[in-house]
Amino acid sequence: MVRVWLDRAAHQQAHDASHEAALQWNRLVEWLRAYWVERVADPGFTELRAFGDGLQLAPLHSQSV
Repeated sequence: MVRVWLDRAAHQQAHDASHEAALQWNRLVEWLRAYWVERVADPGFTELRAFGDGLQLAPLHSQSV
């Protein structure tokens, strides 16, 4: 573990990014559950990628994606 001290602006940016990542995750899980109910099958990688790419939310850091 490495301690990192952030100024207020950087801390707020990191905080907002974590919330945005959680929102995107929740939307993906919601879509996946609906997919399972409607099609009784798992989506393929291309379908998952297409849905995720289609989310019109704030861009995330590559490690979050």
